[in-house]
Amino acid sequence: DISGDGRYVVGGGWLANADPRTNGCAPSGICGRFRAFRYDATTQAFDMLPFEATSTASRADKINGDGSVIVGYDQGVSPDPDGVGPLLGYSGRRLTVWRNGLETILDLYGSQDGAPTTADGTQIAAKISNQLAQIELALSADVRIAKWTWNGATWSISEIGRTDNYVEDGVPMTLADMYATAISDDGDTVVGASVYYPGSPPWSPSQRQLRAFIWRPTINAGQPILLADYVASQLPMGDTSFDNIRMYSANKISADGNSIVLDIADDSSPCLTTFADALVDLDGASCEPPRQNLPLVSHVQETYSSLGAVINCFVSGTGPLHYQWQRKDLATATWVDLVDDDCENFASFMIKGSNASQLRIGLFNCDEGTGDYRCVVTNPCGSVTTNTAHFTVGPDAPQFFCFLPGDMNNDIVVNVDDIPNFVASILCKPFPDTFSPA
Repeated sequence: DISGDGRYVVGGGWLANADPRTNGCAPSGICGRFRAFRYDATTQAFDMLPFEATSTASRADKINGDGSVIVGYDQGVSPDPDGVGPLLGYSGRRLTVWRNGLETILDLYGSQDGAPTTADGTQIAAKISNQLAQIELALSADVRIAKWTWNGATWSISEIGRTDNYVEDGVPMTLADMYATAISDDGDTVVGASVYYPGSPPWSPSQRQLRAFIWRPTINAGQPILLADYVASQLPMGDTSFDNIRMYSANKISADGNSIVLDIADDSSPCLTTFADALVDLDGASCEPPRQNLPLVSHVQETYSSLGAVINCFVSGTGPLHYQWQRKDLATATWVDLVDDDCENFASFMIKGSNASQLRIGLFNCDEGTGDYRCVVTNPCGSVTTNTAHFTVGPDAPQFFCFLPGDMNNDIVVNVDDIPNFVASILCKPFPDTFSPA
């Protein structure tokens, strides 16, 4: 991270010589303990931040405006709060703050990567460990966000709370984790991400779902709420504009807490989900019509790809943005709206993403994909039509299964004569003429 005044940079690195590992260490390269540092661009000096004598590592993740307050972790041995031995699943990382060079461990039982601090360094938001929530706040052992506040002499802790479980397409979604990513200058707006899984454990990593959240003491009775739910609550009754937009991680926030940068997933296209960065203005903003930022790029497809040929549309504007890809009909010279097909098949398709920012043109179409393409993007206050991109299937590009599945030489028969073209398609180069299947 970098301080608000641009002078300091913080992070972590290995000490090569000064503090070698006991099992031997090369004279240079990655070795030794991993230590938090602060770099001063004015003096060009690296300062190792202090940590406890029994600690094994530390890292600095965030820094305030003038570089006086740094947040990260100090890794140490597991505490034993209940007298029955080390904590189960304890990573050793403990939420830590360095204020004017002095270290304070805020949470002995856990740490969240990248815990944010206010510009003045007096407030820090982060996930609190279950153990500390029970010991300090007498709360149940559930995942939640807390806030630490500097009172001039010590740090005090208060609960922010947790987002609710919810139901998606009839499936109960269970909150499993949370982390804060940004906090406004006054500390009254915190954003981050909630981690959900379907049903009850055990879960697999592939089931993990992220959802952006926001907390303010003035909304949702002072409890964190999913950002999508809050945005929906501010729309007119029956407005479904954002039904196909998933807000899955809030990353940055403005000083006043009214503007949020987040990652979104757009499910408007039935075949293809696309991803983008978005800016949410909580205090409202005038509608901006769509604007093309980069031109479409023409190209020749020379090799096979299971994704097909890809054309990207780079347009910004007030959301939601509606994309409609078109292809010119050579016979009539008119532009025809494209429609997705064969959504369930990963590779054998003609068109995917006809209503998304990315268009994929399948290579199973015997050169039918060759032609001129453009995208028309609309929103509530305007539209823009992109430039035309010309796509060509190169003469050497392999064409899989044009007439009959497995028929690699287009003779309407699947037999050993198809093997050379099949192998050539995989190798992306002609197979020797002397090949014989016998």
